[in-house]
Amino acid sequence: MEFEEAGCAVCGSLTLRSDLSELNSLDIDLCVLNATGHGFTRKERKFSTDAITELEGNIIDTTCNYICASCKESIKHGKIPKFALARGLCLDRYQKSFSN
Repeated sequence: MEFEEAGCAVCGSLTLRSDLSELNSLDIDLCVLNATGHGFTRKERKFSTDAITELEGNIIDTTCNYICASCKESIKHGKIPKFALARGLCLDRYQKSFSN
């Protein structure tokens, strides 16, 4: 028996593929993942003299194409998932803005 896992674009959790949905095939509004103004995210700084600024847009892992059931349900109800990258659990390279 084979098991295949992939990451959730919203929380980064490694999950069985059978428990994931393709992010692009869903009709859900990802705007709740826009954390601008909440102080949850920061752009990567190369030097200590660089200004501290927030990431803009919806915060997701752009290397992942799937969303886990837990994140999907939270977003469908207009809530930021508990372990979402948009809660400050991300790195600058994961940020990407999607509009639905």
